[in-house]
Amino acid sequence: MKIALLSTPWIALPPKGYGGIELVVSNLAEGLVKRNHDVTLFATGDSTSSAKLKFYYPKALGNDLELKKNSYNLLLHIDSFLQFVNLERFDIVHIHVGQISMFLIDSFHSPFVHTIHGAFYSHLIDTSNDIEQKIKTMIRFKHQPIISISNNQRIGLPDLNYVSTVYNGINPSYYHLHKEHENYLCWIGRITKNKGLDTAIRVAKRLNMKLKISGVIDKGDQNYFDTVIKPSIDGNIELIGQIFNQKVKNAFLGKAIACLFPIVWDEPFGLVMVEAMASGTPVIAFNKGSVPEVIEDGRSGFVVETENQMVDAVKKINSIDRSYCHEYAVKKFNIDKMVDGYIDTYTKLIKKQI
Repeated sequence: MKIALLSTPWIALPPKGYGGIELVVSNLAEGLVKRNHDVTLFATGDSTSSAKLKFYYPKALGNDLELKKNSYNLLLHIDSFLQFVNLERFDIVHIHVGQISMFLIDSFHSPFVHTIHGAFYSHLIDTSNDIEQKIKTMIRFKHQPIISISNNQRIGLPDLNYVSTVYNGINPSYYHLHKEHENYLCWIGRITKNKGLDTAIRVAKRLNMKLKISGVIDKGDQNYFDTVIKPSIDGNIELIGQIFNQKVKNAFLGKAIACLFPIVWDEPFGLVMVEAMASGTPVIAFNKGSVPEVIEDGRSGFVVETENQMVDAVKKINSIDRSYCHEYAVKKFNIDKMVDGYIDTYTKLIKKQI
């Protein structure tokens, strides 16, 4: 198949630090090329890929909320992509940049599909303050085909044109099993209220355990960090910043006794959970969003309802087999399974177009 993939202009592929969407698109591009498909990746000029690389921005703009609020930054990227794909005939065009692209794609003649990597719940706490507009957009263009990244993602807007569910996949070779752990808890991700870092800190303090935090702070989340997180950092709470090296990340996750994932929103996937389990570390997460689909409760971690239950789960974490965590994650959430799912969906959409 001749396939065009559209990534974001914010982070170069593959991401060296934070960048969940960009990691998924990069893995997908590599996996499709490995299957001998003709793949063109539209990203930024400083990206690296086995696919043919096209771009509008020579360098990634940066994962900055203020840049993202200026819709023209993304529109220029999308329009340039559409001009390019209209010059060639692609069997399928796969879009990963969110709802705003829906306004531009209706007159498009090639088969296309969206993967929207966010949640669609009206009660969502969204630092960009545009969740209502995003939902209205998806309802307006509900005829456009969408691949969900979890079954839970569909609950907020069940009447959209979902064509399949495909879980995100990791490269298993990047995640080595750590059978032995050190006596610390870990948390990794974007430091925002939705991710519940304040809860993770309270859990660690109640247990008198060390918590290592690898996080990135967006300008839109600075107040949350300054008023809630920063005052809580003391001797047992270690903020180490972003991790840009895959081996270091694997060790950071793999040497932890457990990874805490106390989200307060309906996260549609949560790649961090898979990365931790693939490193041999069980995950303890709140029962929200896709968590029950990702964690095998009692075997690869614990799915809990409250902070008290999270504390209790840490106390019994040694009952989890770390080898099983690794095997479960790399078997269920790998690039090959993700690529299989997308190829099956592409094939169905192409047949409908004929």
